Amino acid sequence: MAHLTRFGLSNFKAFKDQTDFKFKPITILTGTNSSGKSSLTKGIKLLKQCFTDDIEDLDLRKIGKIKFLGENAIHGSFNSIINKFTDKNHITI
Repeated sequence: MAHLTRFGLSNFKAFKDQTDFKFKPITILTGTNSSGKSSLTKGIKLLKQCFTDDIEDLDLRKIGKIKFLGENAIHGSFNSIINKFTDKNHITI
């Protein structure tokens, strides 16, 4: 069975700068409050949803117009998921 081995984010929630993660078959996320654990999992869910849902336009600036439902739901507008301290207007996954 294939599994995710690497993943990176920038300008997404807690991750302003490019942050890369390496995963093993079993990975445990630990850290203090507000360190980005939930942001990482939401980024992975967003990527998964882009490939599994029938979304014609993957322009994340329009994310607030897309209804995200079900187990993999990512709620909110583009302004709620972009890093609050960035001057860039894009997210990199």
